[in-house]
Amino acid sequence: FRITSLIVLALILLHPALLYSGLLQDGYGLPPLSSFAAYTTPAARFAIVLGAVSLSAFLLFELRRWFGNTGWWKYITYANMVAMLLIFTHALLLGQELLPGWFRVFWVIAGWVLVMSLTYNYRYDHKQPNPGES
Repeated sequence: FRITSLIVLALILLHPALLYSGLLQDGYGLPPLSSFAAYTTPAARFAIVLGAVSLSAFLLFELRRWFGNTGWWKYITYANMVAMLLIFTHALLLGQELLPGWFRVFWVIAGWVLVMSLTYNYRYDHKQPNPGES
């Protein structure tokens, strides 16, 4: 579990790190202004904000080992559920080269699986025990 968590954290951080190093090399400067200089359409800028909000929620989840047993931790879990939807929207708005052809089918299936997974997760978390279950 610990190795997987480290790999996931590294991959979450790798995407913005590669993006920002590329923008810095291209002369756009440091974040967050470099992103807004490179992506000028309102939809792209909105997607950047969605990505930043999602990244923040994902990084907050890394505090679980210290705060996972607190009463307010469930809100961090819900924020991560919302962040998954936001990051999916972020991908669709910025990743236009991934939409043509068979990738469109992949993204539709991925979106459906995401919504079904989040629905299941939410229902599982709020499942009331059946009478007679302990």
